[in-house]
Amino acid sequence: MPHLRITDLPASGELPPSLLVDIGQRRTDLALIRGVVDPAALAAVVQRIEARRADLPWVLQESDDRERPQMGLLGSSLTPYNAFPDGPPLPYYLDQADRFRALYAELFEGVDLLGAASAVLSRLGGGRPVVEPVSPDGRAFAPATLRRVPPGKGIPTHVGRWFQETGGFRPLLPQVETSWQLSWFVPLQQGEQGGELVVYDLQYGDPAVPWRERGRVLDDEAIERGWQQEPVLPQPGDLMVFNGGHLYHRVSPVQGSRPRYTFGGFVGLSADHRRLVRWN
Repeated sequence: MPHLRITDLPASGELPPSLLVDIGQRRTDLALIRGVVDPAALAAVVQRIEARRADLPWVLQESDDRERPQMGLLGSSLTPYNAFPDGPPLPYYLDQADRFRALYAELFEGVDLLGAASAVLSRLGGGRPVVEPVSPDGRAFAPATLRRVPPGKGIPTHVGRWFQETGGFRPLLPQVETSWQLSWFVPLQQGEQGGELVVYDLQYGDPAVPWRERGRVLDDEAIERGWQQEPVLPQPGDLMVFNGGHLYHRVSPVQGSRPRYTFGGFVGLSADHRRLVRWN
C-alpha cells in the first residue's frame, strides 16, 4: 500500500496556497504539479547542452576523472561532494553561483524555467515571494543547479537534513527556518527506463537508521529490506516538491542510452516566515 501522501494537480488549475507549509510540517509529503513548462522547449535545451557537453564546467560529484560516468552539476551546491567533503567554501561557492547564472541565461535562452518554477512555488506558499539567501558581501546564493545523471548511474540514498550538519550550510542556516527543508526539481529529460525518485518511509532522526559505519555510510541493503518504498516519476515539464529533508530517498539507476536531466534545489521558509527561500 502506498505510504506517500501525494497531491497531483495541473499547473493551470487552482493550487492549494498552504501546500508547501503542509509538506514542511509533515501533514502531507509530496506535490506533483503537471505542465509547468513546455516539454518540447526543454528538449531543445537538452539538445543544446548535449551539443556542448564536453566543454561545459561540470561539477563532478564522485571523482575528478571526466571520463568516469558519474553525476555532474552545472552550478555549485552547498552540499558535500568529491572536491569538498564538508561543502564548498563560501567565496568559491558564490563565484560558481555567479558563473551559473550567466550559463543558465545562455543555455535556457527563451525558456524561463526558473521563473515558471518560482511562480508555482509562490502559489503553493501562500503568495510569499521567492528569494535567494544573500551572503555577507551582498551576493546571492545559487537558486538551483542542473543535474545530469548518465545511464548506469543513480543518486545514493540520503536525506536533506543531513546537510544542515555540514560546513557548507553554516552561512545559510541563520536565514532559514531550519526545522524543515524541502526539495524541488523539474525534469528536462528522463532516461528510457529507471531514474525514478524512490522515497522511503524511513525518516530523519529515526534511531533505527541502519549504518555500515557511523557517519553517512548507510546500509542500503537493510533499508531496501526493512522500509517501504515508493517510486515517483515526474515527466519533463512537471514540478515536484517533496519533504526530502525528512524522508530518506534516492534516484534509481538510469537505464538506456540517454541521461536524466533535472533542474532544481531546495526551498524553505525564511527565518521570519515571510518569504520562501530557494538555494542549492
